[in-house]
Amino acid sequence: EWIDGRTGEVYAFDFGRTRLARPGVVLRATRGAPRLEFYYDQGLEKRPTGMDSFKNPRAGLVDSYRAPVGKSAWEALNPRGFRFMTVRVAGTGRCRFKLRARTVDYPFAGGVRFASADPFLAQAWQISAATIRSAATDVYSDCCSRENMLWVFDGCVTARAAYFTFGETAMWRRCLVLLGEAVQPDGDVFAMAPLADSFDRLYDASMYWVTSCLDYWRLTGDISLLREVKAAILRFLAMLSTHMTH
Repeated sequence: EWIDGRTGEVYAFDFGRTRLARPGVVLRATRGAPRLEFYYDQGLEKRPTGMDSFKNPRAGLVDSYRAPVGKSAWEALNPRGFRFMTVRVAGTGRCRFKLRARTVDYPFAGGVRFASADPFLAQAWQISAATIRSAATDVYSDCCSRENMLWVFDGCVTARAAYFTFGETAMWRRCLVLLGEAVQPDGDVFAMAPLADSFDRLYDASMYWVTSCLDYWRLTGDISLLREVKAAILRFLAMLSTHMTH
């Protein structure tokens, strides 16, 4: 729907669940010097708030678009992670606009059918499936709105859950290969991948990467993955063995 927005007016849009989306608008009949502000939230509040990271007000996310006179359009280059998007008309004047947002969704299959007479279990399944969807970008991240990167433990846990929920294996394999690239020539391993360097190392989580490679092979029968990451696994285990005591 076209919206006749005036300075000071606020409009909230519900995208149904937390997800990745590339926000945008189409504008017509701009008068004065209006500015559209876009706020992104997990939960709808009484007033627009910038997305904050770890409750740090300095790590917010707000887009601002100054509407030129006449017809125009704007779309964010990078997708944002949110459920609610609030558009505030700032500046001076008015503009007629229509929301144009494109959702970014990984093409999961229909998934495994789950039915339970227990309402709690049924809801838990639905929430888990929605959480997996929101965590699927080009890898499995722990949160599409904040840390849009591949952490070793988050990637492995979410990938295994996605297999049992949707039967998805391609993204699982991709994450395991990328995490293998985080193993350095001396066997040291970063907690995130792929990176040239990182201060963060989580050796217990990286051990779960080894286990996840085994689970992938057992559940899919794809032995090629183990062949591809074998050298990285051996380097990592050799490094760990130097720190073992008997």
